[in-house]
Amino acid sequence: MPGIDLSTLKSSTARALKIGALGVDLSTLKSSITRAPRIHLYGVSGIGKTTFAYQMPKPFVFDLDKSIGTLGYGDKIPHVSDVTYETMINYLENIRDGDYDFQTIIIDTIDRLDDIVVEYTLRTNRWDKMDYAGYGNKFTVKSSYWQRIFTLLDEIWTKKNLCIVTIGHSKVVSVNEPDLPTYEKYSFATLSKTEVSHIENTSDIVAFVNTKKYSSFDDNRRVNISTTNERLMFLNPSPAHIAKTRYPIPDGIPLDWDVFKTYLVRK
Repeated sequence: MPGIDLSTLKSSTARALKIGALGVDLSTLKSSITRAPRIHLYGVSGIGKTTFAYQMPKPFVFDLDKSIGTLGYGDKIPHVSDVTYETMINYLENIRDGDYDFQTIIIDTIDRLDDIVVEYTLRTNRWDKMDYAGYGNKFTVKSSYWQRIFTLLDEIWTKKNLCIVTIGHSKVVSVNEPDLPTYEKYSFATLSKTEVSHIENTSDIVAFVNTKKYSSFDDNRRVNISTTNERLMFLNPSPAHIAKTRYPIPDGIPLDWDVFKTYLVRK
């Protein structure tokens, strides 16, 4: 398949680069940051993960959920929305090998990309559905196609030193540990264990985004849960959610790029 020329997006790129409020230039931080961070943001829907990511420096967006226009960034940030597995690979190869002024690559969302990988898996292998027939062979094949995407993202990060941001939804899963009662926690919504493990292991930051909650007891000693409008990023691992950070960022900071970016500079 011939390469996809991203030069057609340069006019959009130029417009985006004039908007200084979108973020800071990562090149000014290179003396302090060895590598640009790899970030996975996940959480409940509609909480502001995408808008937060759009504030990052010089982004190129895989707008797979087709929300960029609704959020008012359609004419400000270079992006693609209609993507197949084949064109996704082509775009990533072009970013890896081309000369573009992007500093951040955003995939919104990883859940929709998983749908695209599933569609390609079924179409390529002429399967009707994903199931565990053949000892889970179909999911092994699917993971091999995901691995191609992960490899390209890693090559872009290594070669170009771009910030890689993936955005996803959350779901509640049951956790069974031999020495504890069964409990529930937030995890990534649609990905299989192989893909979840890869993102956990390779990301520098995995942030669970949720509103702040308070618990209290009423007169009958029943627990009441109150939710605020404070949107927070939880970065420390917890029995309640997956999270991690390789940066000295405190847990529960506001979902605010101006706050978040101050922690990316290694002192």
